[in-house]
Parts: sequence; C-alpha cells; structure tokens
Amino acid sequence: MKFESDLLSVFMTFSLLATPWLPVRRRSGAKSVIRPAEIASNFADDPVVAFAWGRPDFDAAAREFMIGLLATAFAPADGKTFLAWWRDPPEAAQLDEAFAPFVAAFVLDGEGARFGQDMDALADADETPISGLLIEAPGANTIKENKDLFQKRGQVQGLSRAAAAMALFTLQTFAPSGGAGHRVSLRGGGPLTTLVAPSYGTTELWRLLWLNTPQVDSAYPPAHDSKERIFPWLAPTMTSEGKPPRTVSPHSSHILQAFWGMPRRIRLSFGPNTSRAQCSITGEIDDCIVATYRTRPYGVSYDASFEHNLSPYYRPKAKGDWLPVHPQPGGVLYKDWPSVAGEASEEERPARIVAIAARRVRSLGRVAEARLLAAGFDMDNMKARGFVETEMPIFLLPEEAIEEFHHSARGIVGAADLAASATGIAVRIALAGERADGKATPFSALREAFFQETQDDFFALLREFAHRFASFSGDPTPMQHEIGDRWLKILKARSLAMFEEAVGFDVLPLKIMERAVPARRDLIGAFSGFGGMGRKIFAALDLEPPQPKKKAGKAA
Repeated sequence: MKFESDLLSVFMTFSLLATPWLPVRRRSGAKSVIRPAEIASNFADDPVVAFAWGRPDFDAAAREFMIGLLATAFAPADGKTFLAWWRDPPEAAQLDEAFAPFVAAFVLDGEGARFGQDMDALADADETPISGLLIEAPGANTIKENKDLFQKRGQVQGLSRAAAAMALFTLQTFAPSGGAGHRVSLRGGGPLTTLVAPSYGTTELWRLLWLNTPQVDSAYPPAHDSKERIFPWLAPTMTSEGKPPRTVSPHSSHILQAFWGMPRRIRLSFGPNTSRAQCSITGEIDDCIVATYRTRPYGVSYDASFEHNLSPYYRPKAKGDWLPVHPQPGGVLYKDWPSVAGEASEEERPARIVAIAARRVRSLGRVAEARLLAAGFDMDNMKARGFVETEMPIFLLPEEAIEEFHHSARGIVGAADLAASATGIAVRIALAGERADGKATPFSALREAFFQETQDDFFALLREFAHRFASFSGDPTPMQHEIGDRWLKILKARSLAMFEEAVGFDVLPLKIMERAVPARRDLIGAFSGFGGMGRKIFAALDLEPPQPKKKAGKAA
C-alpha cells in the first residue's frame, strides 16, 4: 500500500500523520493518544469527545488542525457525502488512504521540509527558548525590565515533539504582533474562531469536526495537485521585506492555505532527551526534547482578501476590506450574537461555516437549535490578556422566518447597548458629575456587567420567540412589538437596580444626592421613550415613542 511505503521513508522521523501524538478524552473519561486518522476510532462504544492537551488554546488549535486536514484531504463533495460520513464515520484505514498524498507535508523534524517551519535552516540565527512559542509567554523586553509578574519566566524548559508541534501550529494560526517584521497570523493576532455543534447529547469530536469541515471548493485546483501552494513550508518562504511588503493572496497560493498559514519563520531545534526530562506541558517523557528554536523576521504576510471559513468578519467602512473579528475584554457576550451567529449585514458577517453547518444540522431533522462554540485570544497588541471560550445557542428556523427573527434579535441587542450606555452615563453623572471621564474603569466595567447580568434574559426571550416564529404565519409586527415591550421592561428593571446598587442612595452625602435624583429621573425617562436616548431605544425595538403633549393655547 502506498501509505505504508511512504511511512517507511519517514520511519526515523516524527510524522504528524503516522505517529500517535494527539491527546484525547473519550466518553467514558478514558484518555489516550491517537493519530489523526483514528479520530473516529471506537465510535460506537467509546468515541473521542474532546482533545485533552490541558490548555484551551492547544485544544482549540487542535480542532482547527483536524478541520484543516479534513478540508484538505477528505472534504465532502456535497450534502449527500456529508450525511454518509456523519451517520457512518470513516475507519482509520479510510482516513489513512485519504491523508497519504500529504505525508511529506506533516513531517516535524529531519533535514528536508518540516511541518510549519521555514525551509531554510536559519543556521545563523540565535537560539530562542522554546517558551517563546507560547502566545502568553513574557517577551524579551518584559523579562529584561523584570515585569513578568503574572506569566513568569522559566516555567517552560522543554517540550516533547508532540507539544512542540502543537505550540508551533497554535502560534502560526493565532500569531499576534511580534515586533518589527514578525508577522501576525493570516487573521491577525488572536482571531475569534466559531464552530457549530448540535445541541442534543454529547457531541462526538468526529461529528463536531465533520460538521465544520467546508466542502470542496471547485474554483481551486485539487489539493493533491497543489501541495506547495497549500503548505508554504514545502517551498522557499515567500518573505515580506520591503515597503509595502510582498503579500500572499488566495489567488497567488490556494484557498486552503487559510488553514496552514506560516507568518513566522521558525526552525525547531531537536535534541536527545538524555536526562529523561518531562515535557513542561504534557508531562510526557519523549526520546527527543525541544528546548530552543531559531527564528528570523519577515515571514509570509497575508493579503486582506484571504478569508477564513471559521472566523466572523466585520467591515469598518462601507465597501472597505472585511476584517476578522477578535475577542475583546469581557469575552464574547450576547451583544456579539448578531455578528457571530445571526444573518450577514453590510457591516458584519458570521463565519461562512455557520450558515453551512446550520443547513447541515437542519438536514438531520428533529433539531430546532444548535450551539455556537467561540474561542480565541484577547490580545492587547503583543500581550495576551486571556483566552476566551463561550457557547451560545443558534436557532434553526424555517427559511421564511429567518429574516424577521434576526431583525428582532438585532433590535433587542441594539436596545441593550443603548440601555448599558444610559446606565453608565447616569451612574457617572450621579457619582462624579457631567464632566467626569466616561471611560474610567468603574463606568466601563459597569457596561460589561450590564450585558453579563441580562444575558440569561436575552437568550430566554430569544428562545421563546424562536419557537413562536417557527410556527407563525401572517404579519409578524404584533409579535415583534411584544418582544420589544417585554425586553424594554427587562432592561428598565436591570438598569435601575444597577444604578441604585452603584450609587447607594442610603448613604449618599447631600451633594451627590442632588446629582443622583435627577440622573435617576432621566434614566427612567429614557425607558419611557423621552429624550434622545429614549427615542433611540424605542426605535431599536420598533416601538412608537410617546407623543409630546401639546402646549395649551394662549386663550386657555
């Protein structure tokens, strides 16, 4: 068999297709290490349900690795093919056969092309501690100035080949700014990735990955004929010196390179593990240890036209470039739901896979709701503030109900955004006066807290009306007004409660009381439709604002 002969040629190397290296957890709780082709092994009795790296960023990157591999070597040609492999997952031998043409692209070490690494050996570059591959690791300047207070130096001394491979792939996939010439990932630093999962039962990992694997794109040459255009490490690196830098686009490479970007020029340094040291991440004792790597600036710079199937996009200017969404402080909240799970608009667009996966879930029948899994780094330029993970529902409505439902959803999110602002303004005026800085931490934190405290109410309301929209026929206007009325009451109650808690009427000095009373009065007025803010809230909810009272005539 061709795959077996290819394996013989890499027998003395670490092959990411031939070597068990992916740690997983099965439904029973048992943990094991598998090859990619074994992702659906023992599916009937004890299927794999999750990766088990012990790091959420590695788990998220491993999901993208497997989706990219399936999209490259085993993508469904149509809906019929998708359903066949969903119902009866492939055996390891079937996936091995599909992966066989790509074996050379997944060799991690050796003298030739290496997975995710520059073809040049970079022999003249200095050795860098392997901890530098981890996105949260303190940078050289942070260590020099002794500012590594939360992420301490020296925590990662050496990695097994498996952990080094995943650290490398995670960096290349999510790479933040790394200083002059050290390029960001194809989607910028720490992009948000969204996947769709069925909401019923425990999702087997195979089905999660398969549901989010895009179909074959007939506009591009077959993957097995385009290896050097898909895997940039199989050819000399397209470096990006100069101003403006030379960029790579889908048309100068291949659309599948979106899964295999290589913005950083890196070469791992492998050594024998004579001391039998444990991997600093997995605890594994590998025969080889990776303690350092070499790097040079000016790796591949990707054109903005390169879009990724798994990320939502937004457009800051009309007819401008679409840019990938990135997590923000506070995480992914329901204020982000329309942009990551709703219908596309002129300003924002969910990941392409969301609509594809939603159609696939509908084709399975019996399902009215699915889950959106969102994950990514919250970055402040080069600094990782945290790794964000969240789940949100997706409502699978009949085609004729989708537009009206999502119009209402955008409206209640818009009203909540205005209500959060109105609450923050009222608290600021009460405590600090009109001229106080509205961006000060206590007031900006209040805004995020407003969304967190109304999130359960939002999804409960949306879920109820999704079921009603699904079976409703006729004019939706009365139902949309009902949604608006109920949401307005929820916003008003939460806003006043947060205002009173933040201001604390029981212990206020007279000077603050003089500001707090009118601030509260104006807040109540906004939720009654008065003032500029009130008119905006009512407009977002498609509600008629109150009509101003006519002034009495002179004779009266």
